[in-house]
Amino acid sequence: MALFHLCCDRLRAADPGSAVTAKRQARRSRFDAVLARAITWAEFLGKFREADRKSLARQLEAYQQSAGSDAVQRWQRFACVLMTLAPYPAKVVSPYGLQFFIPDGLYRRQVYGLQAQRDGTLGVYVTNVLAEAVREGILTKPRQIEGQTVYRIADVDEPLNIEVYDGQTPDPAAIYRAMTGWNRKAMGITLMPSATDRQVRAVEILCALAASGWAGAEAQPQNQKAK
Repeated sequence: MALFHLCCDRLRAADPGSAVTAKRQARRSRFDAVLARAITWAEFLGKFREADRKSLARQLEAYQQSAGSDAVQRWQRFACVLMTLAPYPAKVVSPYGLQFFIPDGLYRRQVYGLQAQRDGTLGVYVTNVLAEAVREGILTKPRQIEGQTVYRIADVDEPLNIEVYDGQTPDPAAIYRAMTGWNRKAMGITLMPSATDRQVRAVEILCALAASGWAGAEAQPQNQKAK
């Protein structure tokens, strides 16, 4: 019996599929660890000037009136996650929008965008990591359905509404325009008000995957405050 288990262990060790799965699980655990230490809403607000905090309060009050408290909580959840992954001071844009940056030499580079609609629909904009997401087993390989490219969450087979933008995208929206051009591509993920918890979590993992592309992404977030 001991010999049987030893042989099984050796077969698993020799199986490249098992090694890939273990590697994916290890990376997923790191993503989960990063997301688990997302800053609080109070910490998020502490990174802004008083004028920006007042602007955010006005926007969220109007947003709650139009979309409800659940939509506001989801917006705040993503705002805290994205600020954790990209702790450089964010920019408040109207309506219901935020742009997130990382340092880039003497400048800053936008890596995320967050934009809500009055009905509670949420747009999350992130560096294009679709190829990596498929390779990591986060998303399935894309399929063409009625002329649309469809991605699904690999673990639960639920769809995600994803669009890809680049420097050739006509009339790019201001929320993600700076994330395209110069051979850069962004993807926009739309979460409807009825989005499931698994869809929301998958988008958070995609954001964490994108953050692994720049140095220090998995370190403890900085406690920068805007003056």
